[in-house]
Amino acid sequence: MRAQKRTPSRYRRRTVSLQPTFCSKRWPPLITPAAGTYTNSVSLTLKCATAGATIRYTTDGSTPTTSSTIYKKSFAITNSVTVNAQAFKATMVASTMLSAGFTIVPPPPLVIATTSLPGGQHKTSYSIVLAAAGGVPPYKWSLVSGKLPTGLALNAVKGVIAGKPTQATATPAAVIVQVIDSRKQTCQQTFTLTVN
Repeated sequence: MRAQKRTPSRYRRRTVSLQPTFCSKRWPPLITPAAGTYTNSVSLTLKCATAGATIRYTTDGSTPTTSSTIYKKSFAITNSVTVNAQAFKATMVASTMLSAGFTIVPPPPLVIATTSLPGGQHKTSYSIVLAAAGGVPPYKWSLVSGKLPTGLALNAVKGVIAGKPTQATATPAAVIVQVIDSRKQTCQQTFTLTVN
């Protein structure tokens, strides 16, 4: 009886179990700032500790997939949403999903806090800063009706009425001042200004 020929050990078939590599299972994407309530809007930044990983996210509460939006740079949200983010990398299993809920509340109404203007003296320097509150700065000021006494002007950026009146006013000058914020909210206020 012929002896069975043995296959050299270096040629023997071996079964190798390949375990999938996880894309930073311990460190899913980070969302900053933290979930919470914010006024008007909030700018979000996403990061992942896995080098070369692509972060994908959703804002409709769904689980991110390889076809979801790719995070490239910080982005602002202006409505209440839940942001879900996951990191993906070729040959790796996706990271665990990080979920963060953001509630966006509207800013308080825009108002002009200044209620009246002090009188001025002709040929004497005059200056008053108009104050606004609420809304979302920066503010922009303008005159929508009437004229300031000659020599005075309204600074659109600073909201300052300043100058040197060149003559007295026979009757108080009536003007309507408007302020507008970055969200296009507006507020108007009527003022009178007397120069003696």
